[in-house]
Amino acid sequence: MNYSPTGGGTWRIFYYDEIGKYGDGAGILYIKRDYDSSTKIEDKSDSSHRTYYSNESNDVIKAAILSDMQKFNPQWKVGDGSINAYNENFAAYLCYRGAWNSYVVSGVGKYAVGSPSVEMFIDAWNQFKGDKLLDYKWIASGETMYHDFSSTYTSKSSYTGYAVAPANATLGITSLGSNTVAGALTTEANNMFMKSDQYLWLASPSFNMDIFLCIVSGVSYQSCIGSSGNSVTLCICPVVCLGN
Repeated sequence: MNYSPTGGGTWRIFYYDEIGKYGDGAGILYIKRDYDSSTKIEDKSDSSHRTYYSNESNDVIKAAILSDMQKFNPQWKVGDGSINAYNENFAAYLCYRGAWNSYVVSGVGKYAVGSPSVEMFIDAWNQFKGDKLLDYKWIASGETMYHDFSSTYTSKSSYTGYAVAPANATLGITSLGSNTVAGALTTEANNMFMKSDQYLWLASPSFNMDIFLCIVSGVSYQSCIGSSGNSVTLCICPVVCLGN
C-alpha cells in the first residue's frame, strides 16, 4: 500500500481487528512494515530499553507507557499488569506509541508501535490462515507449563511471561523450555510473517527468562516463534493503527 512515513519502509495490511480487542474500536486495520535489516535493535545488559519504564521520571509518560503495554498484551494485563522485569521494560518500549512517531503519517495513521505483540502477531497469522493454528497463554511463576495447553508438561516456570503453542498439536513443539513452536509459520504472503534468515522482536515478555522477549525466527534450522535476549540484535517491524 502507499504509506510513506519519515521512518521509511514498505507497508502492508497486517491485521483487521473486527471486535476491537486492542482498544481502538471495532473494524480497525493495522499495517506493518516489512522486514528490513536496517531496523535492528541490539539487546544487551546495559541497553536503555531494559529500564525504559523503570527509569522514566515523568508520571504522565509512565502511565502512558503502562497503558500501551497493557493494550497490546491483554493476557499480561490480567496476569501481571505491572512493569518490573527487564523483558517487560523492553516490551513496553516497543509498545509505547510516543517512541515511534516517525512511522506515523498525519491524517492516515493514528499511532505507531515498534513491533507487534505476540498476541497480535498470532491473531494476525491465524486470521491470514483462516484457522486457529497457533495459540498463546500467559504463564505465571510456578505454574505448570503445557504442551498444547491441555497436556501437562513436566516442568514449572520460574518466570512469568507468554508461552506459545500450536492449537493443532500435530504442528509440534521442538522445545517448550525455550518457548519454541516450530513448523507453524511460513514465508507465505511474501514474507509478511516470517522472512528467511531474519529474526523479529515481538513486544511481549517470554516466560523463558526475565530478560527474554518473544521472537519470530526465520533461520532455516529454527523457523519458529520462540524467545531470545541478552547480547543479540534482531529486527523490529513497526505497526501502525490506521485512522486519525
